[in-house]
Amino acid sequence: MSKKVIMVVDDDYENQVLAQKILEDEYQIASADSGEMALAFIPKIKPSLVLLDLNMPGMDGIEVYRCMRERFGEECPPVIFLTADRRPEMEVTCFREGAADYIAKPFIPNIMLTRVKRTIELDELQKNLAHQVEEQTKAIRYQTRKMLKLQEKIVDGLATLIECRDGSTGTHVLNTRRYVAMISEKLLERGIYPEEITPEFVKFLCEAAPLHDVGKIVVSDVILNKPARFTEAEFNIMKRHASEGGKIVREIFGDEADPEFVKVAIDAIKYHHEKWDGSGYPEGLKGQEIPMAARIMAVADVFDALVSERVYKDAMPVEEAFDIIVTSSGSHFDPRIVSAFVDMREEITRILKEGN
Repeated sequence: MSKKVIMVVDDDYENQVLAQKILEDEYQIASADSGEMALAFIPKIKPSLVLLDLNMPGMDGIEVYRCMRERFGEECPPVIFLTADRRPEMEVTCFREGAADYIAKPFIPNIMLTRVKRTIELDELQKNLAHQVEEQTKAIRYQTRKMLKLQEKIVDGLATLIECRDGSTGTHVLNTRRYVAMISEKLLERGIYPEEITPEFVKFLCEAAPLHDVGKIVVSDVILNKPARFTEAEFNIMKRHASEGGKIVREIFGDEADPEFVKVAIDAIKYHHEKWDGSGYPEGLKGQEIPMAARIMAVADVFDALVSERVYKDAMPVEEAFDIIVTSSGSHFDPRIVSAFVDMREEITRILKEGN
């Protein structure tokens, strides 16, 4: 096994010779009598350690080490400063500059050899740890990408399943996702509810939006596609879709998906029929007791239901739908979310007219 290379940088030839005698049995020694020479040869010989004299004519040791860090970056070898200055403040200066250690002159063989060995071992340990962290990070990123792809496939599959159960729901899934994105991004832009609405929250909510009616899987086709008003009993069955949807998502994703995504998804699915005044379902939550994801989802869901044709009703004119949303601010919906939504009236109206 080839010996590790140590570079000794000292303008005093005797010091170079003494350091070589102390270290040559275990290391290969390269010498330089100036900082300029050291900087020129370091990238060629790639030493495992540099013993660097602090006091040299021209570039002193500290200046040389700063140049080393700037030029070689992560490839910069560790440095032990050599100095005849035994003042405590000099020791502080050495470590403040980032040196691995310092050795006082005149050299004491056992001390020099011990500190050199320790420094090289610590440097190798740090590099090995950094490599392990890098490899583990790559593995985590790979697993995360796999998880996200699986998550997307499951969401798309469930959304397709919902669409198959109710032909109108397919368009509803696309529309509500768009409105959710517009509302949440507008709130984020305005800094409304900043502790809750973050870029990550917006991303997760937009991903989860297509699942908001997944609980309709448990509802009979007879009720789901009834072309008339529900009876009280039928409506009670229909209301189950909110709670059942939350259970379905928890069972499907479990611990496999991002926990924050799962939370946002369940909040949007289970509580998007809650109302600001507490008169909604399934739990009668009120005001800010209602999760943020559900409060945003509620506006998007109701608005699209109003402007869309269903088996039991015709599509409502856009302006009339906006009027209902505004009128329901503070009773059905969070007023701040309604305000952000209504401020996008022109853009939403244009989108609906263009049919995109």
